[in-house]
Amino acid sequence: MRTLSEQEVKSLRERVNDVWDWKKYYWYPLMPTSRPDVFALDTDKFDQAISEEKVKTALTEIGITKVFNLRELGESEELDIKDIPYLYESESVIIDESMEWIIYCSHEQSVAFGGAKLNEKIKNLVPNWKELEW
Repeated sequence: MRTLSEQEVKSLRERVNDVWDWKKYYWYPLMPTSRPDVFALDTDKFDQAISEEKVKTALTEIGITKVFNLRELGESEELDIKDIPYLYESESVIIDESMEWIIYCSHEQSVAFGGAKLNEKIKNLVPNWKELEW
């Protein structure tokens, strides 16, 4: 685990903005996005359907080992997947260097997923995902 500097956080947020159409601090589903490859689930329903460990395993299976956890509160960090204490934190963004996928958690009980590979994995893990939409 490594704490990110303010400059690293600023740079990563700018990249998230460019790649994922992030216009303000909040993101999808709280704010619209032009990205077609995103969907959002109700956090409580999703937690009942699948464990955080299975989501971490899914990330590992698509080749993700290190992530950036950008938090609204507290320090933002670079972590190994296995070291993320909580996957769903209020107002946090989990990404990696590639920016090919994203997980965004809001304090409004939503968790949004973006990126073709991650979306496919999540939807396969939770076949009834449509019933869990935020």
